[in-house]
Amino acid sequence: MYELFGLSKEERSQQGRPNRRRNQQPQKQEQEEIPFMEWRERLHYEGMQKRRQQEKETLKNRKTHPVTGAEKEKQSESLKQEQEQREREDAMKPVPFKTELLPHYREGSLVSDENNRIGYLINLEGLQPMFHPLDINTVQKQKVSLYIEIRDTYHHLYRNEADRLEANPALREMLNHLYDNFSFRFGLLNDRKNLDLIKMDARGTEILSLERYIDGKAVKADIFNRPVAFNPNEVTSVDNPHEALAASLNKYAGVNLG
Repeated sequence: MYELFGLSKEERSQQGRPNRRRNQQPQKQEQEEIPFMEWRERLHYEGMQKRRQQEKETLKNRKTHPVTGAEKEKQSESLKQEQEQREREDAMKPVPFKTELLPHYREGSLVSDENNRIGYLINLEGLQPMFHPLDINTVQKQKVSLYIEIRDTYHHLYRNEADRLEANPALREMLNHLYDNFSFRFGLLNDRKNLDLIKMDARGTEILSLERYIDGKAVKADIFNRPVAFNPNEVTSVDNPHEALAASLNKYAGVNLG
């Protein structure tokens, strides 16, 4: 009969297998779940399973799922914004103040740090003075930076002349230049638009007094023109008792033997 249908020995040997296969119990769970398929289908299935496994392993090594087109651009922009926000928050955290602490600095004084950032001092009386950055725009930064220069130059000039009891023309010229530059770019110190920033400084009110108002018009204070820490016209030496008496009466309104 086999010869009648043209079956070979190999084909004959397989004729009884379907019945035996039905009687066999599957050995693996995978064989129960996967339906019978011909070799082409099985090759496709196994290839698909392999690709899925590779994709799973690839996704494990990525922080985000791959996207394309508009979604990819949107995700990239979102990640960029999150990163920038984290950087801004980190940049606004207080850090140790590493530059020189000047004598006129107080708790809350506006300062610039070693990276030229603008902020204010905290914990000045503690073991480690701290710099607290300010989140301000470019124009405000320029304004505060110039204000800080005016304030520091003013205190330097006053202290220098008080210690040496002689005028310092170079520092006075610098103070005038800084003030003129500020008033030209940003207006007067006491202008309403400048008050909020200047009053943030611990000694801002003192610097506002560098402008005096006469008949409603702002004029520069005396320190812009002459020493105020001492009297440059004061008599410091005399040639005879009569000059000494005159100098004492002029200064103390009486005789001072000290």
